[in-house]
Amino acid sequence: MAPRCDGASVLHASDGLVSVRVRVRQVTNLVYALVFLESGPNTNVGILVQEPSIMTKLDGDGQSAQAGTDFTRPLVVQQKKTKDYSREQVALRGLPVKFTATGGLVLSSPIAYSDYVGRTEVYVVAGSMPGTHTVAATAGDTTVTFRLTVSAN
Repeated sequence: MAPRCDGASVLHASDGLVSVRVRVRQVTNLVYALVFLESGPNTNVGILVQEPSIMTKLDGDGQSAQAGTDFTRPLVVQQKKTKDYSREQVALRGLPVKFTATGGLVLSSPIAYSDYVGRTEVYVVAGSMPGTHTVAATAGDTTVTFRLTVSAN
């Protein structure tokens, strides 16, 4: 079965730019995009196609640390996609993952990029607020959440 189009919308911005958004229902692990554009000689066209991917927590969830100290292990996620028509999973390299924290947790970086095996990691320092706090890792439309506990000194 081929993916089906669930709808499309065209937005005309006041600056003359046009944005087209197409929603595709994914029937398999593949998404096909076929775009026809008619443009004048001075038109710039940018297309972003996001492949369906899976982001998984690998390590770092559920840790505890005293306020102001480092959590022992980094928070690690991995991004993969299904290769072609097979069920084989392949790593997605060089993709950005945005990390956001609550409760005063301090991250080594707000954005990190996946390595050659699709892994992305950040280190965390416990803030001064005791309690359970979260770090969200977001890539595209996918978010996974880590829960970390900070105890008072």
